[in-house]
Amino acid sequence: MAKIIYLIECLNRSGGTERVVSLKANWLVEHGYEVTILTTIEKEICSFYPLSEKIKLYALHIDNLADVRKQQSRKDALSSLKNIFISFRRHWLLKKKLLEYIKENPCDYLSTLIHCGFIPKMKDGSKKIYEIHNLILNVGGHDGRYIYRLIASLRKCYQSRTYKNYYRIVDLTEEDVVNRGNLSNMIVVPNFITVNIPSVKSQLNSKRVISVGRLHFEKGFDFLFAAWALVARKYPDWHLDIYGGVDEDKGKDYFQQLVNDNGVKDFISLNDPVKNIVDKYVESSFYIMSSRNEGFPLVLLEAMACGLPCVSYDCGGPREIIAHGEDGLLVDKVGDVEGLAKAMIYMIEHPEERKRMGQNAERNVQRFSIDNVMSKWVEVLK
Repeated sequence: MAKIIYLIECLNRSGGTERVVSLKANWLVEHGYEVTILTTIEKEICSFYPLSEKIKLYALHIDNLADVRKQQSRKDALSSLKNIFISFRRHWLLKKKLLEYIKENPCDYLSTLIHCGFIPKMKDGSKKIYEIHNLILNVGGHDGRYIYRLIASLRKCYQSRTYKNYYRIVDLTEEDVVNRGNLSNMIVVPNFITVNIPSVKSQLNSKRVISVGRLHFEKGFDFLFAAWALVARKYPDWHLDIYGGVDEDKGKDYFQQLVNDNGVKDFISLNDPVKNIVDKYVESSFYIMSSRNEGFPLVLLEAMACGLPCVSYDCGGPREIIAHGEDGLLVDKVGDVEGLAKAMIYMIEHPEERKRMGQNAERNVQRFSIDNVMSKWVEVLK
């Protein structure tokens, strides 16, 4: 079987990308592949998610996570220019250490989640794969200042020019493939369900709604708080539970103040992440996503696997998961607070439709089972 090396920033975070890579590596080694995971910003690898003992781990240690976060938190123009030079240094150091490792530990495939122009040009005999786990819309963030738009444009141009050098570019959605140029080496392999599907699904009869995600600008919780204020006026006995980490720039107090400002502090709970998130899905009647944009959100797959219908803005990836009117509802315009509220009120007022969509969601999401999705990866790795 083939030897595969994955290159990722770190494994100690509880994010969706880290979860997918961990589960994918576990599946591959159990099916006869040799897998090594290299990290770049960890001195010692301590995976948040369980990993098979058959997987080899090695820390290139290009930088420390704390230093990276400190760099990303600086928003002034001078710091942004300084960060460019820091990035060049990291790039050079990564190239040096990666080449040294590959020389001593050759592989058949090098699959990277970090885009560097030198990787597809490495003359080590392996096939280079670039796995993309973010929307093209995310490049450059949401800051509107000129320096950030300029840096984002330069980065996008640089990436586009080097995409053609990879053996495969693996994206999560058809839309992103088109947006990135629809090159002949681009293919779509979606994420898969990453939770153990419970034998007992939600009965969809509680007066609780759930949303899962980091408290961050991109997740659109400001829209959701305002929309829930409209829901609570009509149905004050319903409650919204949000589970997730906190934006490092804003902090939880900032989002709690948004809740208070919308007059819904008694109707919304901001909860820390929990390991038994499946139990929380099962206790809820439907799932709500208010993101400004999404790649291929794992949380929708998780919720649907637990039998929940989903309500979401049509913000990218969700439209490739949710069939509008069949297993959930899509709100056309991102930021349409009234539209989001109307969709949630529809779910509340139509329990039979809610149950019909929940049953369809549970059935339809099976196309994203790990075995179905990994069969596509097996084709890539032939």
